[in-house]
Amino acid sequence: MLAALQQDYRGRLLLQVVDIEDDDDTEARYGQLIPVLMAGEYELCHYHLNRARLDAYLAEIG
Repeated sequence: MLAALQQDYRGRLLLQVVDIEDDDDTEARYGQLIPVLMAGEYELCHYHLNRARLDAYLAEIG
């Protein structure tokens, strides 16, 4: 997912990669869903990049 984001959305997103191994609460919440793409507290997609959902979100926020 990260490679697709970096390739297809370069310059359009500010990405922050979080290693959940250091955060027990986050690991418990998302452990089976990794990788997860979040926009704040909003879960956009997990496992694979959902370009349609991300594009819709980006269009919504302008």
